[in-house]
Amino acid sequence: MRKLLASTAAGLALFGGSVAIAATGFTGIAGAQDNGQQTQSTQPGDAQHPLRHRIRHFAKQAVDEVAKDLNMSSKDLVAELRSGKSIADVAQEKGVPLDTIVNDLVGKVDARIDEAVTNGKLTQEKADQLKAKVPERIDTLVHRQLQGRAANAQR
Repeated sequence: MRKLLASTAAGLALFGGSVAIAATGFTGIAGAQDNGQQTQSTQPGDAQHPLRHRIRHFAKQAVDEVAKDLNMSSKDLVAELRSGKSIADVAQEKGVPLDTIVNDLVGKVDARIDEAVTNGKLTQEKADQLKAKVPERIDTLVHRQLQGRAANAQR
């Protein structure tokens, strides 16, 4: 329970930067599995952050979901974000209502939290606290422009 609670809290805390993590290179994460054991990682710096693989996997899922809503590939979305645009900017250019993207992402995060409660890994009280923060974090995410390392990352 402690491990899931820590990963859920870390995921929500870092969710605002999840697209930035994905944009720095999320290849090779699609096959990641969580079987409760730590796995050997080939990504530099992973040994310093045991939740990094989960965060990257979560970031990739977020990018994939947004790209699907925008009717574009994940690779093209990442290129747009690296060029200095926010998800909100790309959605406006594509004529996609921002509420569609926000609601989809909030729904995905809420579903993961509900799953943790169902599996007994999270209390309902803690889940409610986490869920209360999700819409604000998602709103921050969709309006954020990549900065620093993520914006300058080379693939």
